[in-house]
Amino acid sequence: MLFAMNMGCSGTAPAFASVYGSSILSHKKIALLFGIFVIIGAMALGSRVVKTISKGIIPKEMITAEVALIILLAACISLIIANILRVPQSTSQVTVLAVVGIGIFYWNLNAQTFMIMIPMWLILPSMSFIFAYLLGKYAYKWLSVKLKNRKILLRYFVVSSCCYVAFSIGANNVANALAPLVGAGMIENMLGILLLAPLFGIGSFILGERVLKTTGKEITELDLISASLVCIVTGSLLIFASTIGIPQSLVQLNTIAIIGIGFVTNGRKGVDKRTVGKIVIVWFIAPIIALFISITLIASLQCFF
Repeated sequence: MLFAMNMGCSGTAPAFASVYGSSILSHKKIALLFGIFVIIGAMALGSRVVKTISKGIIPKEMITAEVALIILLAACISLIIANILRVPQSTSQVTVLAVVGIGIFYWNLNAQTFMIMIPMWLILPSMSFIFAYLLGKYAYKWLSVKLKNRKILLRYFVVSSCCYVAFSIGANNVANALAPLVGAGMIENMLGILLLAPLFGIGSFILGERVLKTTGKEITELDLISASLVCIVTGSLLIFASTIGIPQSLVQLNTIAIIGIGFVTNGRKGVDKRTVGKIVIVWFIAPIIALFISITLIASLQCFF
């Protein structure tokens, strides 16, 4: 439950940073919409990513109740650190690295899964930048002309596209909290979704505004049209990852898309390099922290119990 709430805090930014940065909705309204669409996405498409994490990285029989607790605790601690630093962090990568820590300790990892997962972690963020840059360069001006005097319609479109992103988070990221429990045989998939997915909205309400500010207002300024383009790119890429069962970071897809479109709309000077540098460093460190915490805890469990 704690991990799900922290993911809600971190995941609010990829879903609604564009809306928050453009001052379309308040934080409270964002938290409500975010929670609703996360639940819908998890129920519709979440099972494939659950399958990958619960038995595709290490053998399912290795995930006991104690191991599931270690995975969740390691991932949760690293995510809390990122949230305190006000940096949106990949819940997928910290969870996967926590599972990898167990596999390293027992010398039992499924290399075939990583042959697909690691390239996707590199390719999809690159595609996010490219697609956002191209849409900003070729679609932004056209949309500006078409929607110049239709601000109400544009606002509804932007909010809908952000809800689309929240749906994609449900399809992909709820599995990070649920999969260890499913792998350990502690809970059924759909019951777990009904219990854990609503906590994303609660976490968003409690702590999400701090991370929203970092992504929505400190990296680059977003207008309504660029906000909708960012949502379309990142939501579509995450849904694609979900359909093939790959746990993927929407945080990275979204932030890189914001940078990509910021290059077009505001130029390189419109991107806060200091903030981007801080985010990249935490992106690298947090999964490594999860890995080492996981190894340390499983080693301690073996030594003392």
